[in-house]
Amino acid sequence: MRRGRWTVIAGAILLVGAAAASADPITIISDGRITAALPSTSDANGASRQNVADRQRDTLKATASASTGTSAGVSVATLVSSFSDPMHWSATGTADATWFTLDTADYFLESVFNVAFVVTSPVNYRFNGTFQSSSSNTGSPFQGGSQIGAGGGLFRETPQPDDPEHPSVVFAGGGLHAGLLVPDKYFFDFGASGSGLTRHGG
Repeated sequence: MRRGRWTVIAGAILLVGAAAASADPITIISDGRITAALPSTSDANGASRQNVADRQRDTLKATASASTGTSAGVSVATLVSSFSDPMHWSATGTADATWFTLDTADYFLESVFNVAFVVTSPVNYRFNGTFQSSSSNTGSPFQGGSQIGAGGGLFRETPQPDDPEHPSVVFAGGGLHAGLLVPDKYFFDFGASGSGLTRHGG
C-alpha cells in the first residue's frame, strides 16, 4: 500500500495607485480565474477518475475524488480572490492532493488567478507574492514522481525590440515587486498547481 499527500499554498496582492489624476485608469477585459482537480486510481478491482473545474468567481473550489474501494485519491483546489476594486487586487490559492493505492494513482490540480487588463494612464503598482509547499510519499516501493509549485508574473502585450514574438515580462516569480505601468494591455497570472503519478514498481 502506498500513501501520499502534497499541499501548496500561494498568496498574491497587487496594489495599484494612479501616478496622475485619472478616472478608472485600469479596465479588466478578461477573467480567467479557475480551479481544477483531476484524480484517478486503478488496481485489480477496477479504475476510477473524476474531473471537476470551477471558474470566474471570487470564491472557487474544485473537489474531485476517485476510488476503486481498495485505492482512492482526493484532489481539492481553492481560490479566494477579488478585483472588484480595480486598484486593489488580492488572491489566495491552495492545491491539495491525498491518495492511497495498491497499484496506480495519478493526479492534476491547479488554482489560478489570471486576468487581462488595459491601462489607459500611468499607474504605480506594488506586488507581494508568497508560496509554501509540503509533500510526503510513504509505503511499499513504488515508481513515479510529482511536481508541485506556485508562481506567476505580470506581462505587457507590447514586446521587447529584441524579442518581437513574446510579450514583455514586467516581473516574474514571488516576492516584492514595484514599478510603473505605462498605457498598454497587460496579463497577470499567479497560482498554485501540481501533478504526479505513482505506480507499483519496486
